[in-house]
This record gives sequence, structure tokens and C-alpha cells, in this order.
Amino acid sequence: VGSLEIILCPKNLAGVDTQGNTIQIRFMISNVQKAFERGLMSGGSEITSPHIENGVAHASLRDPDGNSLEFIELNDEAVN
Repeated sequence: VGSLEIILCPKNLAGVDTQGNTIQIRFMISNVQKAFERGLMSGGSEITSPHIENGVAHASLRDPDGNSLEFIELNDEAVN
């Protein structure tokens, strides 16, 4: 993990439908695809699959508790 950014995010923006508290954690990493696959193998569920938008590779998933995890990679060759 290159850096960690914690942001306050409304539940509807994070794609989480819950009555309890949730958090969104953004990870700036070197390989979005690998992190996304590991997250799914660890019990996460897909919010957005790995893709490139505006030159930035990113993906997001929900952990088993409903929290949103976002993976960001600035390399435009991140998703093949």
C-alpha cells in the first residue's frame, strides 16, 4: 500500500444500504486488479469492477460489514 486516505462519505455515494455506521477507506496502490481480486477472495462483494476512468484505474468493493473499500492506481495500464 502506497498511502491510505480516510474520507467521510455518504452511504448512498459509497453504494452502501444500511442503517448503521459505515466507513469508506481509499487505498492508493500499485495494482488495482490484484487488490480487488484479493478483496473478493477475502469475502468482499463488488461495487465497481476494475476499470480506467479519466486515466485513473480504480475499483471498489464492500467488506463483509458493509464498509466501502476503494482502490486507486494512477497508472493507466493498471487494468488489462
